[in-house]
Amino acid sequence: MTLSDTIITGVVIVILLSFFVAFTDYTIPVMAKLDQNNICRDYATLLAAEGKLNTAETSALTSELTARGFESVVISVTAPEGLKFKDIIHFEVSAVFRSRQTTGLFSREEIEIPCRYEADMIYRKYVN
Repeated sequence: MTLSDTIITGVVIVILLSFFVAFTDYTIPVMAKLDQNNICRDYATLLAAEGKLNTAETSALTSELTARGFESVVISVTAPEGLKFKDIIHFEVSAVFRSRQTTGLFSREEIEIPCRYEADMIYRKYVN
């Protein structure tokens, strides 16, 4: 192996490593948003069946999201007064995910990514 082959191999390794770091940097927030959607979807299903989230369920949702790295979790449930079968319930969860991303050749900075889950559901509990 000559000196030029060694230099070319080194440059290729550096380029591949930089692509891997960039791919990882941009994939982490997307995966966090998917985590938030999966967690919130479970609670949205519970909300559609029960018509409300009690304080234990709300605090469990908040603690699940904070355990995954989300901050400033705000949960909003909007339902008509005297909820009845087939009424629309609006469910919204807003949170902030902090991540470090590469901004320059050798610099990284922390960014805040606002994540929001929003769903309109039909109340499915039928009461005689």
